[in-house]
Formats: sequence, structure tokens, C-alpha cells
Amino acid sequence: MALSARTVGLWSTIPVAMTVSAALLWQVSYAAFSAPTTNPGNSFVAASSWCTEASCRSVLGQGPSFFWRLDEPSGSVAEDQTSNGRTGSYVGGISRGVTAGLSGSSNPAITLDGSTGYVTRSAADALTLPLTIQLRVRSSTDLGGPIVTFGDSQGGNSSTTTAALYFGPNDGVSTGRVYFGVRTATGHVTVNSAYSQADGGWHDFSARIAADGTLSLTYDGNTVTRSATPPTTTTGYWRVGREDLTGWPQAPSVSHLAGSVDEVRVLPS
Repeated sequence: MALSARTVGLWSTIPVAMTVSAALLWQVSYAAFSAPTTNPGNSFVAASSWCTEASCRSVLGQGPSFFWRLDEPSGSVAEDQTSNGRTGSYVGGISRGVTAGLSGSSNPAITLDGSTGYVTRSAADALTLPLTIQLRVRSSTDLGGPIVTFGDSQGGNSSTTTAALYFGPNDGVSTGRVYFGVRTATGHVTVNSAYSQADGGWHDFSARIAADGTLSLTYDGNTVTRSATPPTTTTGYWRVGREDLTGWPQAPSVSHLAGSVDEVRVLPS
């Protein structure tokens, strides 16, 4: 399938599938080109983006379900910046105070050690659609790894993982691409980035599940979409950096992410 772009006003392309919340959060500049996608049924629009301190703070006005800045210097609690009280828990090997490179901010990030470190919600949540996951991540892993997942386990590996955003392994097929998908009644459906994101640089991601199940992944401003049906499981735990994704397309070869993470939030839109 060839790429397509729409010209509107001063912007060279508008990613039609981008959600309102993502459009408000990401400051986007656009440059169109054409190339094939890797998933049947995908549509793809190309651009570049960056996140700033101001845009990250403005997300509170969009009513996120929770928002973890991951800037705590110590302790086991990842504070929720909203009034919802949906805190997270730091587990295992985590380095604090990592330079995040967020424009206009000295707010730090965390680094997960790829072996024991992860962040998990302190209680189970309902998976209500539509929803949008947004965060920043940096990794150079060749093994792949879970970035954000929603599954039925708070601590160990989930027996059912309903939604997952993850790095594929550098195995000659996925070559460090990022995948986002859901588990439906008929199997896993995913979309993925067109090129490697495991390049050691910071990348912004916005991953959306629409009310009808349609998937959208925005990375560095590029948006790719694919039709899907809604996931079958609606209660579970949000986690950052840990999950066994065996059976998923281009699944990581490890269950922990080696990389840095910042500004994690889930929006009900």
C-alpha cells in the first residue's frame, strides 16, 4: 500500500487518524513521502514530532486517567499527577534522575535495568474505550521489550495480556520496530513503526484504541492505523517495562525492557 498525505494550509500533511488528544499534545512538523507499509490494512502518514514541558503539562487539561512523570528521587510510589489517585509502584532495578531531554524542562526520567525493573499500577483498572497511551522512551536494545502493557497480573507474567506497546527484537524482521496491538476474540492485531525506534534516542509515542477497536500508533509524529475489534478482557493492570509477550507478533525475546521511560499517561479519548 502506498503512503498518502493531505495538504492543508501551511501544514504539508495532516495525519487523518491522529486523535484530538495526540494533536493537542504533540507539536508537529510535517514532511510527506511515499513507501510501503508492513501490515495489511494499515494506513500511514509521515511526519516528525517533539514533546515539550508545556505540552506535557497541558495534558492534565485533557482529563487523563493517570499521569506518571516518573520524576520521584526516591521511594516506591510513582505519583499520579491527576486527582484520580491512580499511583504506580516502582519494582526492582530502576535508576532515578535520568536526563530526559524534554524541551524546556529539567524534569528527570527513569531507566529500567532490563532484568528486574518495572512500574506497575497499584490496583486493577477497567479497560474503557476509547483510550490513548502516551509516553516517551529511549532504548538501544536488540532483544526487544515491553514498553506499556495491560494484563491480568500486577507482578508476575500475565496469563492474558489485553493490550501491548513493545519493541520487537532486532532479528532481521522487526529490527527494533515498535508494535502496538490488542488481543481480540480471534487473535492478536497489531500496527507497527516503519523503522527501528531502538536507536538510543528519545521517541514520543501515542497509541490509541478507538471505541470500535481501531488501532492507531503515532511515533515521532508518524501515524499508522489498522482496523480491529475491541479487546475481550476489560480489567487488569497497567505496567511499564514488564510482560511476557510470547505469542504476539514479533514478540520480544525478553520480558523486561532495558531502556529509559518518561511522562507516562493514559487518556480516555
